[in-house]
Order: sequence, then C-alpha cells, then structure tokens
Amino acid sequence: MNTSLSTLIATVKSNRRLAILGAATILALALAAVLKSTNSEDATSRLSYPPPSDRWDIGTPLEGQDLEIAQFVVDTLNLETQAVVDPNARAEWNKRVAPDYSSDLLSGRYTGGMIGRMVRVQDGPQHSSFTVEACEYNTPGKYFIEENGSLNALDFDRTPFNYLVAWTTAESASGEHPDNPRWLLWATALSGGDLKLCNSVRPTPYLRIVPTTSAGK
Repeated sequence: MNTSLSTLIATVKSNRRLAILGAATILALALAAVLKSTNSEDATSRLSYPPPSDRWDIGTPLEGQDLEIAQFVVDTLNLETQAVVDPNARAEWNKRVAPDYSSDLLSGRYTGGMIGRMVRVQDGPQHSSFTVEACEYNTPGKYFIEENGSLNALDFDRTPFNYLVAWTTAESASGEHPDNPRWLLWATALSGGDLKLCNSVRPTPYLRIVPTTSAGK
C-alpha cells in the first residue's frame, strides 16, 4: 500500500472518530438540556401555589373618625394582598404606606390566607397619630413556601396586632410628598390586646385548608 493511500485511510478513520465523538457530544448536550428543562419545570410546578388570599374587614361597631381610620387600614391591607400579583395595586399601596413600612407578604413566598379584623382605634404615641388594633385569625390557613416547594404552616391565632396610622404630609413609599396631610400607614407591632375581644369576633366557619399547586389540581 503506498503512502498516499495509507494517509487517506488514516484520515477517513480519524474523521469518522471525530464525527462519532461530535454526534455523541451533541446528543449528551441535548439530553442535558432536556433534563434541565424538566427539572426547571418541576421546580416551577412545586412553587406554583396560588397567591395569598388574606382578607381584612372591621369586626366591631366604629363611628366617625375611628371608622374612617379603621377603613383606611382595611383598604390598605387588602391592597397589599392584591399587590402580590397586580402592579397597579402595588403602586396604589405604595402611596398609602411609609417608606420603611415592611411587608413580608410581598416577598411572594406565601400562600393560603388569613382573616384580619379591626376592633379598636386609640390615640397614638405622637400628635395626629392613631393605633388601630386588629385581631388576626389563621383561617383558612397561611403557609410559607420553602425553597424546595414544601409548605410551612404559620402558627398564630387570634393574634392582636397594632397598626400605627398618621395624618401627615410625610413622604410615602411611592416617593410622594404632598402639600396637604393624608392618612399614612406607618408601622405594625404585636400588641397585648384583648383576646376576649378577638374571641368575640372570631370568624365562622373556622376552616383550615392546605393549598395545592396548579400541578396538583
């Protein structure tokens, strides 16, 4: 066999090996992409729980300015629930809260829901400020979504909370700084509220429902 023919055969064999290796590499990459896509879809399905459904109302008879203030807090907290999925609600909510007001709900890591009821309005710690006392009930059940998609049930019931509201021209979370005062939700804090009062306006039926993902429906 002459040198040219030997060289040609060696080149063909080498190219064939390269073609086989190339095809194997392409196949491996394609398989990895499919597995990655599948894993991503699985992770998405694990986390595709419905948005939180917290609901707020007024649980006791209030009148005049007390009713106005309590209704402001109710409307603001209901907007917060909507703001999880609605940018317009988020923009409106930002106009009603102080820049430092903290919202765990807007992290997107909660599902299920609770019911909150305003029960009392009292003078706040500063001029033109008021404390709105609310009772929070863990029904139908609120859950934190862990990184792996599992649910961690929150542990609270009939918890008294205080919401501090001010009649002020201070800047809101939206950056607005009006010339005329308006209500602004300033802060929240646990209170040593009246559990008997919370018991008296406890919602019925008191359901507990574990949310399911859209993949599990």
